[in-house]
Amino acid sequence: MSYIGNKRQVALYDAYTQAQIDGKLQNYVLKDDIGLVEQDIGDIGEPGTYGFGVGVYDSPGELVDFGLSPMIGVDSKTSESYGNYVHSNGSIVVFVPKFYYRIGNSAHPNYDLFGSNSVEIRGTKYYSTEAEANADGFILHRAFIDGGQEKKGFFYDKYMASQSSSDPNVAVSVRYGVPISLTATTSYTRSATMTGCDGALYDAVTLSRARGTGWNAKTLFMDSAIGLLGLAHAQHAQSSATCAWFDPSYTTCYPKGCNSDQLGDSNDPEVAYVSAGDSGNASKPQTGSGEPFAKTTHNGQPCGIADVNGGLWEVAIGVTQPGGTATDYSTRDNTIYVLNESETFADLTGGWNGSTDIWGDATHLNTKYTSVTAPINLSGQGGWIEWGNGSNPVFFTDQNGVNRALCGVVPPGDSSLSSGGINILGNDGVYRYTRDNLTVRSFGNWYDGPLAGLWARGFNLWRSGSIFATCFRPALYVS
Repeated sequence: MSYIGNKRQVALYDAYTQAQIDGKLQNYVLKDDIGLVEQDIGDIGEPGTYGFGVGVYDSPGELVDFGLSPMIGVDSKTSESYGNYVHSNGSIVVFVPKFYYRIGNSAHPNYDLFGSNSVEIRGTKYYSTEAEANADGFILHRAFIDGGQEKKGFFYDKYMASQSSSDPNVAVSVRYGVPISLTATTSYTRSATMTGCDGALYDAVTLSRARGTGWNAKTLFMDSAIGLLGLAHAQHAQSSATCAWFDPSYTTCYPKGCNSDQLGDSNDPEVAYVSAGDSGNASKPQTGSGEPFAKTTHNGQPCGIADVNGGLWEVAIGVTQPGGTATDYSTRDNTIYVLNESETFADLTGGWNGSTDIWGDATHLNTKYTSVTAPINLSGQGGWIEWGNGSNPVFFTDQNGVNRALCGVVPPGDSSLSSGGINILGNDGVYRYTRDNLTVRSFGNWYDGPLAGLWARGFNLWRSGSIFATCFRPALYVS
């Protein structure tokens, strides 16, 4: 039997028929008013278009197990709530579906501009297996491997953690919250007052896990994935309609944020934040208070992840160094430990040297991590260096192993760094001064200026440090 209709309807019908063969019917839905519609359920979307960088979870029946419910507009790509869910404690979270990336390929539509740092993203509507993606030169991102298995994606807090208005011992992701400073300093809204906490960086793990089974402090691999999504969007967008921070000259084509002590962005005078009101420093901003809001998200749309350029540094687990005791913070060498793909994110705990702990001595770390010489000099540098050096590549392109894990975590070599960086990466910085019990942080804070951003990385703090300008975000993997 043939199908009669316009070209779009015929194309959709053909795609639907192929989807039956491929077992991908979840990508389509029949609506009475307009007929067959391609939903992209569980897909990351197309760079440069509405909804890219977030997605719709394809197993809604399992949401209750995670304490989550879909927000109104969750499946509409032009909605401010596309791909957004709410936890039973009031937290707003974003779903980031599994994706594959390809770097430095001449098929990129703007390869002439970005060369070896051209980034393409494809989701599950393109490939049903990693092998299929690899055949086209695409790589499964390390952020979607946990416990030795591929994951459909992860839920990631839309906003930095703040104390719940109904229970100050609960960390939530809400707009206009006062971020929790991981400190005991009394002039800040702080973790030291919260149950099970001491006012140290490891409180990020304690408070994230307290949300429930499966939740933990986000990883550096997740932050790398979010960075690649932002970069691919920047390189494919054509107007501010789908990317509020788009710049056709590519000079300031990246998310904006609170990276100046004037509650604004050092490169965009239009962006303004509201003070959180802590007496320690009025430049500490409220979560998600930046306006225009879409300029402050990873995809330049209201549905995106907010405050990824400044605000407060954020703890990100996955890379560390050993310590002799739980509180050691002496300067370390250039050997880093990268979390093994076989480890289960949800099982990791914030103590020291226990069987499930993130931190410990070298003997303990060797049970969970792979030790390697850092690809860039991180030891004893005592200062900033910036991502990018002319046209040199800044990303690893390995299809597996430790280098895949480090893609977007650190550049592949010192030749990928310079004192000025490159514009398309926001001139973001790496702070190099490794310590015992290393605790890496992302995104920068309110006084880092252009060094803050999606690619900002701090390799200079330790687990028991008490740091008023550092916060965190919980995350959750789904199978």
